[in-house]
Amino acid sequence: MGSISEADALLEPLCAHGYVTSAEFNATLSDRRWLMRHANGRRTHHLHLVVFDGPHWTSHLQFRDLLRSDAAVASRYERLKHELAEQHRDDREAYTHAKAAFINEVFTNVA
Repeated sequence: MGSISEADALLEPLCAHGYVTSAEFNATLSDRRWLMRHANGRRTHHLHLVVFDGPHWTSHLQFRDLLRSDAAVASRYERLKHELAEQHRDDREAYTHAKAAFINEVFTNVA
């Protein structure tokens, strides 16, 4: 994506191919657009459309690269994700929110 308006233009075609989204939720996001897909009553996909080389794009790639280069951090993150998946088995939003503290800590220690 070169701009959020390009992402906005893709929402309708993606929804025509099985994704769903929330206009209200997307209106709160300045740096991305969010969609999801379901199968058998469960969410199976989350899709985030982001601006290429924008801040959201860059921070996610930095986190990915850190996990690839630091086995200790990757191992801690893996353990945390397993623990949180168990704790928040039926609450995807709580699971996602609970990971944020770890991610923020990692970025704080890297900077």
